Amino acid sequence: MADGARIELDAKLARGFAERGFIDSRDAYRDRLRELKAVGREAFGKAVQYFETTVTPRILSGQDPIDAWIEYGGMLASLTDAGELMAVDTTGMAWPYGSPARSDHLILFVPETGRAGFIVARPVEVSEAQSATIQLLVENRLSLR
Repeated sequence: MADGARIELDAKLARGFAERGFIDSRDAYRDRLRELKAVGREAFGKAVQYFETTVTPRILSGQDPIDAWIEYGGMLASLTDAGELMAVDTTGMAWPYGSPARSDHLILFVPETGRAGFIVARPVEVSEAQSATIQLLVENRLSLR
């Protein structure tokens, strides 16, 4: 990708996170990519290809960067585990994710296995119920602190 396109993509993502009220999750996604690279080149290649052929064009064409980013996060997580993207509201109620993401919803990939969940999109402020959900499903804590 050309430097100008990379700069534009980064700017649109940063603006999207700020405007929609989500924490910038690019570092978490990079960590997942490193994990994929260590596990198997095929999965890593699929993730890179999806980013280049699907995510980047959608964002650069003016589509909602956060919705494209959330779908990419679900795709990244699904390369290692079968599971589902779930939206968790401020009361802790959860259901399958559907676009567009609400800024007060926590979006998680919940694996069907015993593996920890993956935070795909996290609101800037999480409720107590959302914090408890993260502790249980992502951090695998069995008691709340």
